[in-house]
Amino acid sequence: MLSFFKTKSPLVTDLSWLGVDLHSHLLPGLDDGAPDLETSLFLIKKLNELGFHKFICTPHIFKELYPNTPATINAALQTVQTALQKEKAAIEILASAEYMIDGDFDIQEELQGMPGEYLLVEMSYLSESPNIEQTIFDLQ
Repeated sequence: MLSFFKTKSPLVTDLSWLGVDLHSHLLPGLDDGAPDLETSLFLIKKLNELGFHKFICTPHIFKELYPNTPATINAALQTVQTALQKEKAAIEILASAEYMIDGDFDIQEELQGMPGEYLLVEMSYLSESPNIEQTIFDLQ
């Protein structure tokens, strides 16, 4: 029989050479990512099967749409870490944030940065973010 009639198993890519996903929306209920703990765990396990063993979750902080704070982010992180520990999963999960640089961004607030004092920022797709150059300079 011709081979093109046979169903092929999906191609799975080995991403273990990357090891770390440093921009993901895996924490439950915080933004446009995982809506609940069950989905978070499912996504983390599937990404782990692809070779990722460490995740730095970066939920949006955008006051008009996702008014997250370090406290809400760390609470969601603790929930996921506890669930992974119960399952004895050898997965490291940390949290940072993805900050919208807009008129509500306040450099004086407590910031949830990445290891090594890095900060993930995003800008409006519709218009130039106000004072973007000065804001990034001030973050240094």
